[in-house]
Amino acid sequence: MDGGSSINNMYYDTYQGLQLPDSRPEVMSVTFHGIVPGRKAFPIGKVTLPVTFVTPAKYRTERISFEVVNFRGPYYNVLGRRAFSKSMAAPHYAYNMMKIPGPRGIITVRGDPEMALE
Repeated sequence: MDGGSSINNMYYDTYQGLQLPDSRPEVMSVTFHGIVPGRKAFPIGKVTLPVTFVTPAKYRTERISFEVVNFRGPYYNVLGRRAFSKSMAAPHYAYNMMKIPGPRGIITVRGDPEMALE
């Protein structure tokens, strides 16, 4: 979760782990600033995927666009303001969780506390 980011990032390792073809990302000619400290970053491309937020009794699926980037990060992907506004999510950084309205009530997505400390 990164409410300060205007983009949704997916790391290339995650993209490969989903076994998606390299031909799938839409080519982009955009430069990112502020992602890699002191350097420009260039995405491989843009891909829109269905993302399902799940709890045992509830779920909600949204199509979210990600910029696929070819550098390492500590997460699988990063959801920015675009994903929050599209899904009407309310992130809470202190508790490493976000709440999303679903068809059968509020869906709470919890982060891994150990990964957050790392």
